[in-house]
Amino acid sequence: MTAGCFGVGNNPSGTVEKFASEFKKGNYDTRYGFMSYTYKENTDLAAFVSTCKNVNPDKYEFIEVTKEYVDQDAALVDIRVNESTVSLEFSRETF
Repeated sequence: MTAGCFGVGNNPSGTVEKFASEFKKGNYDTRYGFMSYTYKENTDLAAFVSTCKNVNPDKYEFIEVTKEYVDQDAALVDIRVNESTVSLEFSRETF
């Protein structure tokens, strides 16, 4: 998953944590706002909401950020989701 994080959270990890919090609340519009400009060019809100509603919350429950790598205008955040690890790539795109 690629997300734009510039100006959304204090840092990429904070953005991931806020996205996860909004995910639990079912705030689709807010979560969509976290997505990168490029993602939103290719995926409209209705498709995003449909995808979110099809996510199995038991399989993808956010546990914690495990690592954050920041390199100039890009970041990679590793998170633990239940028993698996996922990497999320961020860019400083504005949206």
